[in-house]
Amino acid sequence: MDKLAEMIGLARIYRKTDPYSSMLHCRRALEAVVHHLCNEKSPMSDSYPEHLAKKISFLNLERPGKYFAVNRITSSWIHWTPKGSQDNSEIGTCIRLMGVILKEVFGLIPEVDSNECTIMDSLVKALSESGQTFVFTGGGSN
Repeated sequence: MDKLAEMIGLARIYRKTDPYSSMLHCRRALEAVVHHLCNEKSPMSDSYPEHLAKKISFLNLERPGKYFAVNRITSSWIHWTPKGSQDNSEIGTCIRLMGVILKEVFGLIPEVDSNECTIMDSLVKALSESGQTFVFTGGGSN
């Protein structure tokens, strides 16, 4: 569950600076939740549908709409399309829906602004928000 919270945290961090990464983290979180639910429904089965939408249907959830919504939103971000541009307003909706799903399935409430992050998280966020390009070279003698 820590990994799922981390994925949603990363989706929030990258929401404005790298929306494609943000949506990829949401998608991976959804895939993990759906996999977990499939294993709960049929623990010893390898006969789950291959495609995510079919897995969601396989689960026969009482209210599957949010699962299908996250699947639809993230698909347009992680797969190439000739349309060429996505609706940035959907990013917040997708992150919010994944938060609702995590709460329903695991009782996990992802923090909106977590104070717990690694130094690398802080560095990545600071660099991505700077809007500049950085080139790092290895240390050593000339």
